[in-house]
Amino acid sequence: MRTSVIKGLIRVWRNKSRFCLILVLALCLIFPQQMTGAAFSGKESKVKMEDVFKFRTDLIKEALLKAGFTSHYLKKNETLYRLSQKYYVSVAALKRVNQIANPHLIPVGEKLYIPPVEYQAGRLKRYQVKPGDSLKGLLSSYSLELWQFKRINPDPTKHSLKKGTLLYLPKKEINRSPRSTLSINLVRPVGGRITSRFGRRWGRMHYGIDLAASLGTPIRAAASGKVAFTGWNGGYGWFIKLDHGTYKTNYGHLSKIVVANGSYVQQGDLIGLVGATGRAYGSHLHFELEISGNKVDPLLFI
Repeated sequence: MRTSVIKGLIRVWRNKSRFCLILVLALCLIFPQQMTGAAFSGKESKVKMEDVFKFRTDLIKEALLKAGFTSHYLKKNETLYRLSQKYYVSVAALKRVNQIANPHLIPVGEKLYIPPVEYQAGRLKRYQVKPGDSLKGLLSSYSLELWQFKRINPDPTKHSLKKGTLLYLPKKEINRSPRSTLSINLVRPVGGRITSRFGRRWGRMHYGIDLAASLGTPIRAAASGKVAFTGWNGGYGWFIKLDHGTYKTNYGHLSKIVVANGSYVQQGDLIGLVGATGRAYGSHLHFELEISGNKVDPLLFI
């Protein structure tokens, strides 16, 4: 074998651009221990691939923590939605960072990485400290724990609450109830595949999910309720809003509406047909869920 390799090197001697590379590879084949410091066989010097992957994973985790991420061990009955409310990040960001395909299959005790606070997601507002404000009073008024206050206001110079200091605080209308207290059981209004999920998209927030379907596909009510609005709604195109009491569902880009304002529908009833009206690229249904005026990922309740 060594003779054939050497003959091959002689044949490409004139090709100096490749000679060095070929020489190194040949020497590695002929003298693996001397060139690499480890044998290709033998228990004492064999490198385990799982050790390499573990080392790489540890480096990634260390980089996340240095970049301002924090870690959280999932507790019993916790969901990604509850964590998103608790840490002021989107469900989409949690899924993306932790590479979660199915949020319902996360085992209790799993270590999750939490991205930094999303200040532009519309859940926080700027607040100027007024005379008489106290940390205890603000925590009580905005249903915050001390660690949450420090998370959304990491600058320690602001914790003294001097008059005129600008803080970030939750919007008053945020519903902080966990999913377990909400009676929401939705069915998919359209059976198509999901082409866009809830969360930030192209630098802006996408407040629903997009379900691909051909033009004219029937759209079904995701839950029983009252038709609160039907008509044209700007970028949504032809649009339907259903009121379910404690929450609402929205249906956008329809080609046709088959229900009337004020009427009542049952879960699964036909309410319209898929279209591409408004600001839409291709026929699909844009589907949203509102809880106390706040848009929430509907996939958490389907």
